[in-house]
Amino acid sequence: MTGTRTAGRLTASLAVSLTASLTASLLIAGCGTHDVPPTTGDAPAVTGERLLAVPPPGWIRTFEMNEAGVRLVEFMPPGGNTEQWIDKVSFESFNGAGGNAGGSELPDPIVLIQHIAKERERECAGFEDYNTFSGFENNYPTSVRLLLCHRNKVSGRGEISMLKSVQGNSDFYVVQRTRRVEPYEDRQPPMTNEEMGLWSLYLRSISVCDDARPEHPCPASQSADPA
Repeated sequence: MTGTRTAGRLTASLAVSLTASLTASLLIAGCGTHDVPPTTGDAPAVTGERLLAVPPPGWIRTFEMNEAGVRLVEFMPPGGNTEQWIDKVSFESFNGAGGNAGGSELPDPIVLIQHIAKERERECAGFEDYNTFSGFENNYPTSVRLLLCHRNKVSGRGEISMLKSVQGNSDFYVVQRTRRVEPYEDRQPPMTNEEMGLWSLYLRSISVCDDARPEHPCPASQSADPA
């Protein structure tokens, strides 16, 4: 029961952070600026537990939030519109601040994504939910699911989302890759199996590591930067 309640709080936190993201995106759009370039310069060395992730090649940072124990970073293809976006990837982490997560209260990744799926189902006219992986990656409990929204009741568009959740020792991580498509009625979304496979490979390349814990080794040569 504790894991379920914590998952509910994390899902609520996720909804709040996404609402903040949308609000900020609308403010950016109102100012006539749709793309926020990524930061440049040498980043300080990062140690301890961290998410190793990079956006798809050429994508740019369009939003970042880091407050109340929640960090959210979003990326879109160049020229993407933060209000009428088509493709988006987001990296989100929750730490112990504000009671969102921390210690033994970190929820099971499957439970968290199931909560997210239930919220999405309420927003959609026609919805499918598929578990594509549940197990351990680098000795961290991990779950990956494919969510298919035939038509979002607000935007009127279909949405294809692949989510990856990882239960760390200090933080909980959620990675989402989403595409808006034309609304559809059958069980086959307007996306090729090859594209689905590439999405799956992309999420598989994202991992969590901790150089202070030998059971969660970090790669000697990190191909992904800490998100």
